[in-house]
Amino acid sequence: MVDTLKILFISSLRDKMTIFWSILFPVALLLALGFIQEDPSYRMQLLGAVVAMGILFNAMYGIGFDVLLNRNNGIFKILRITPFTISKFIFLFSLSKVFVSLVTGFVTLFAGIIIFQIDFSISSILLLFPLLLLGIVCFSFLGCIIGNLAKIETQVSLFANLIAMPMLFLSHSFYTITEERKILYLLTKLNPFNYFLKSIQETLNGMYSSLGITYIILTVLGVASFLLALATFKWESHSESTKKVIKRKAFAS
Repeated sequence: MVDTLKILFISSLRDKMTIFWSILFPVALLLALGFIQEDPSYRMQLLGAVVAMGILFNAMYGIGFDVLLNRNNGIFKILRITPFTISKFIFLFSLSKVFVSLVTGFVTLFAGIIIFQIDFSISSILLLFPLLLLGIVCFSFLGCIIGNLAKIETQVSLFANLIAMPMLFLSHSFYTITEERKILYLLTKLNPFNYFLKSIQETLNGMYSSLGITYIILTVLGVASFLLALATFKWESHSESTKKVIKRKAFAS
């Protein structure tokens, strides 16, 4: 099991999609918006937003593409002959992404702290660790579902956009949605990513009151996503499964 986890971890480090969504894109966005708006409070809000966004995008796009490509390239078929169960494999696959996402998330965080000279406390950084860990695991299972459902690469982008973009823009990421906009404000209250984002931003500011409810929401979503990932997982590509069904029907007739 350790060897399998190591192999998955090394493959994640070599994945260009992971590096782009989790480091390059968030840092570029952080620099662009941070230098346009020099307000320290906005920069702190922006820093929390790009860290959370990097985790979300890496899970949705990076893991979604990874699952699809591994299945279509026959990697999952090879693993099928091993003693691994589906639940154990999904857990190990997501766990390998957790380490990478944690590292890239803190790289983005410290890049913003150094560039914009943001004050921070050691206690805030330590409390961020379990929060980011839980968020990564939760959204990684969602990424697995996207990869399971997609038949081709364009479908991964489509499904990821349909989930990630509403989560991002219906949150207090780069702006504040006030109670005056009742429908949008209600949607932010139903958005699990908004709680994750808000807790990151508040933790960076030394406030920890929202951590409890965020842990509960992410845990519930994570368990539900894991079960759905199990239900939708396929060892073979969709085309191979279709061919087998056709052969069975032809044999039966």
